[in-house]
Amino acid sequence: CKSSKVFGGVCAKDTYKQVAKQAMLYAVNTDPLWSPGKHWFVVDHTQEPCVVFDSYGARSPTSSSEFWQGTLGTAYFSDDALQGTTTNVCGDYCVFYVFLHATGAAPRSCFSLLCELGVDTHDRVHCVREMCVCVSFFGTFHNDGVHFSP
Repeated sequence: CKSSKVFGGVCAKDTYKQVAKQAMLYAVNTDPLWSPGKHWFVVDHTQEPCVVFDSYGARSPTSSSEFWQGTLGTAYFSDDALQGTTTNVCGDYCVFYVFLHATGAAPRSCFSLLCELGVDTHDRVHCVREMCVCVSFFGTFHNDGVHFSP
């Protein structure tokens, strides 16, 4: 079993500062801890500046400076919207981004690959959902990293 120590865990936006202590990837929800949650995205602290991967792209609340005021510092945000606002696959995109990163893909390569899936956002949603089924079959995510079966 091969292990990649890149996944730091999941958290709500208001608990992010307490959770994100190491240079790892974190899946973060836009809602506070006490709320049911609305949207998932990834903060990638494995490089400087950090990368915020958000499948909503520039139209996401995570791309505004008010959302991150005093939290991230310098960060790279992708403008590309990978999913429509009526879909519920943001968590699937996060899983697939972490998987790609753990297998050695650079953050911008992850963006490019995900943008090229399918012919439109509807087609891309189906591709990502099916790939996440494969990822869950071959790999498991733990708080101490991502583990892959040969």
